[in-house]
Amino acid sequence: MIERFGKNEIDAVVKSINKSSLLSGYTNKFLGGEILQKFEKEFAKFHNCKYGISVNSGTSALFVAQLAAGIKKILKFLFLQLLLLQLLLK
Repeated sequence: MIERFGKNEIDAVVKSINKSSLLSGYTNKFLGGEILQKFEKEFAKFHNCKYGISVNSGTSALFVAQLAAGIKKILKFLFLQLLLLQLLLK
């Protein structure tokens, strides 16, 4: 078995979850705690960007990137493509 994450990585995730203010349900408010906010700031600084944002999946990352780029109409198209792909893979 390939070890993907070491003890340090696992401990950091557990610490972040335990210290976070997580809201469930449909909300636009997710407070990942100071660890996640620090990561976002350091990530942005490393990439010479004004902001860094964490999301829960690659799909969410694509949607956020499109919104940041000002692309709006393609969101409906992509949603339908992702839905079709999901149905085909079942």
